[in-house]
Amino acid sequence: SATLKSTIRNNQIGTAGEARSGSATGDGIYVNGHGDSTITTLIENNEIRAWANAWGIDIVQNDGDGAVNATVRGNTLTEPDPTLGVNGMRIVIGSDAADGGTSCLDIGHPTDNAQKNRVIGTGVLGAPDIRFAMRGGAAGAVSTARLAGYTGGAHDMPAVNAYLQARNNRDGTPTVSSTQFDNFSVYAQVASCPQP
Repeated sequence: SATLKSTIRNNQIGTAGEARSGSATGDGIYVNGHGDSTITTLIENNEIRAWANAWGIDIVQNDGDGAVNATVRGNTLTEPDPTLGVNGMRIVIGSDAADGGTSCLDIGHPTDNAQKNRVIGTGVLGAPDIRFAMRGGAAGAVSTARLAGYTGGAHDMPAVNAYLQARNNRDGTPTVSSTQFDNFSVYAQVASCPQP
């Protein structure tokens, strides 16, 4: 049930042209709100390249009723390992039937190109550039993802795909896959997310 505030800014992870220099077995940046913890994070203006076997940016809330409030903007993701099915960015809000909680996500920006994330071409071997998955609690716990500036419905996965594409289309439109595995997963509208 810990509370953590973090800013991850202006880091260079990986070396251009050097395979697996960003990470051979892990993520470029990983934020995990585990259990009933609350994490409020700003991930901004990082350059992440040459990662393998995982994700460039990985944001997870699971194993409880906690929250991840994540603002992710202005990051450049490039040069993933071409031999593995990785994504540039993965977002998981609830990963099994015991999870609930309310998280807030402000990923990219609708109009400011400098604040959009560059993720195009980071999905490898048919994987999408951005993967967003949700699972709620079968015992009645609801897993909620509040999305800054979102105007769609609570279970409208195509609307969430379009929302994420429009906010992260620096240098080209990324591929996005959004999945809700049950009716206890909910997308919600919000004007903005908390900052650290």
